[in-house]
Amino acid sequence: MKALFYATVHRREQPAGAANHPFHSLDPHKCVEFSEYHVYQENKVPNLDKLPDPRLFATHLPFELLPRAVVAPAPPATPRCNIVYVWRDPKDNMIALTQFMNKYIAWSDGGGELFPVDAAVDFFHDGKIPYWEHILDYWDARQVVPERVLFFRYEEMMMDPAAHLRRLVESRVSRSASSEEEDGDVVDVIVSLCSVSNMTSLES
Repeated sequence: MKALFYATVHRREQPAGAANHPFHSLDPHKCVEFSEYHVYQENKVPNLDKLPDPRLFATHLPFELLPRAVVAPAPPATPRCNIVYVWRDPKDNMIALTQFMNKYIAWSDGGGELFPVDAAVDFFHDGKIPYWEHILDYWDARQVVPERVLFFRYEEMMMDPAAHLRRLVESRVSRSASSEEEDGDVVDVIVSLCSVSNMTSLES
């Protein structure tokens, strides 16, 4: 996901077909950092205005916890920047959580007790993971300023990334498509660059 969004947003200054594109050598996680893990860390508040445009960050934060630089104060709380919200089906989300937790346990604990699927089911069933609330808060923001919040379903995007990237290019969330881009195959080039095989090779 990060790769597709980064390549789309930066498609003019870093053409996807260029031999020196960052994704020929850099992991997308290095290009799109998590705000809560990397940007805002060690009690530091960075001056985001000093970062070059277009600025692109990832986050798992619920809408209500986004920084004031991102969300205007209520009422109603509205995003000051553009947001692309990617949601997953509950079952897929639960399985992804289980896999992530077990990878983290193996990395940090060196082989501690694994996080079972049953525990993940209980987390969702008991409301310990506010899955629906997380989605609905962003959905409500979209109803207020639809031009600033774009919703993608993860499973659908994986099935047809080109169609979703065209939506991104055509929306206010991204830079408008130029006539050259509309006539060319920029979306197909981005999808090829960000293919699973290419991204996997960067991790190895």
